[in-house]
Amino acid sequence: MKKNLLFTLLLTSLFLSTTAQKTLTCDKSVYAPGVQIVFTYTNAVTSTDWIGIYKQGVIPKGANYETWNYVPNIGNGTKTFSNSLAIGTYDSYFMCCDKYDSIFVKGPTFQVSNSTGINHYLNNDLFSIYPNPASGSFTMEFSKETSGILEIYDLAGHLVYNNSVKKMSTLPVQATGLSKGIYLIKFCSAEQIYNQKLIIE
Repeated sequence: MKKNLLFTLLLTSLFLSTTAQKTLTCDKSVYAPGVQIVFTYTNAVTSTDWIGIYKQGVIPKGANYETWNYVPNIGNGTKTFSNSLAIGTYDSYFMCCDKYDSIFVKGPTFQVSNSTGINHYLNNDLFSIYPNPASGSFTMEFSKETSGILEIYDLAGHLVYNNSVKKMSTLPVQATGLSKGIYLIKFCSAEQIYNQKLIIE
C-alpha cells in the first residue's frame, strides 16, 4: 500500500512539473554586439532542458539553432549567454529534455544591433501615429513593410509596453493600461532606432 501511494505521489509530482506553465524572458529587446544576453525561465523539468537562439522565423528542427545552453537549475532560474551573434533579429525558445523539436514555449524576439552605427530619429518618416493624442488605443502606420521591436517608455524612462513587429505596414496597438501623460515610442529596426512622442489623454 505504501509503495503504491509513493508511486502515485511521484507520478502526480512529475505530471504537475511537466504541465506547469513555462515562461522565458530576456533582459533587453536590443543588444549591442558582444553584450551578454540574460534569460529568465520558469518551471524547468530536467537538467537537460535548454534554451535555444534561432534566426527570426526559423522553427526549431534538428541542430538549426545559432547557439544554445542547458538551464543551470531545475525549476526557475537564469541563464547568461555570451553574445557572438551577428547583427540581426532572433527568436528564443525554451526546449525540453535534450530534444531538438520538443518546445516548452517560444520566448521573446530580440535584436542585435551595432550601437555605434545606430541613427536616432525624432518625428521620423518611418511611421505615423493616429490618433495622437490617443485614449490608449492607437494605430501605427509604416511607410513600408517593416519588422522590428516596438517599445513605449514613460517620462521616467520605464518600459511600459513592448511588442515584436513582423513584416507589417499597419499595427493596431492596444495600450489601454497607460495613464494620461506623455510617452516615447521607440521602434528598433535591424539598423536604426526611431523615436516619436505619444500623448495619452
